[in-house]
Amino acid sequence: MLKLEDIPMFSALTQSNLKELANSTHVKKYTKDSIVFYEGDESKYLHILLEGSVKLYKTTPKGSQIQINRLGAP
Repeated sequence: MLKLEDIPMFSALTQSNLKELANSTHVKKYTKDSIVFYEGDESKYLHILLEGSVKLYKTTPKGSQIQINRLGAP
């Protein structure tokens, strides 16, 4: 599994800060085609993609999906 210090945005943190952050970290796995959240939902968390990919899309009034972006894990 990826360590926090291997993620560029956390690489400059001290060991103390990394430990504090790790204590507040929760890893959640999603199955294919799961919805992480909907447009307009508020999140209280920072989501970091560790594996796989995520599709960002909008749904038209007729129900079809318009893909905006696809994000892949580093």
